[in-house]
Amino acid sequence: CSSLHTLNLYGTQVTDVSCLGSCSSLHTLDLSFTNVTDVSSFLRSSLHTLNLSDTQVTDVSGLGSCSSLHTLDLSFTNVTDVSSFLRSSLHTLNLSDTQVTDVSALGSCSSLHTLELRNTQVTDVS
Repeated sequence: CSSLHTLNLYGTQVTDVSCLGSCSSLHTLDLSFTNVTDVSSFLRSSLHTLNLSDTQVTDVSGLGSCSSLHTLDLSFTNVTDVSSFLRSSLHTLNLSDTQVTDVSALGSCSSLHTLELRNTQVTDVS
């Protein structure tokens, strides 16, 4: 998959995407509405856009080190911790309808331009 740039697996029965971590040209990946639980294989990937909306993913701590990741959609997941994105290169982060309650770590994320927090339990955005 060395020449694959965009892959849309929306709504498929896919559960394991570990093999995609080696796709060096993959820039856009949509895994929304799948049963994917583990995204650790993308820790060193070239992904720019990753959609994990409505997946079974709970741990995204490693994604904060993805230097090329600019857009991440975690809406409708059970993600609770986003502190790993403190020094990330994210421009857009969607946390709507997640279990996230604390976004204070994102305050020092200088590249973050858009943060969506609809229907969360976040009470302080300072």
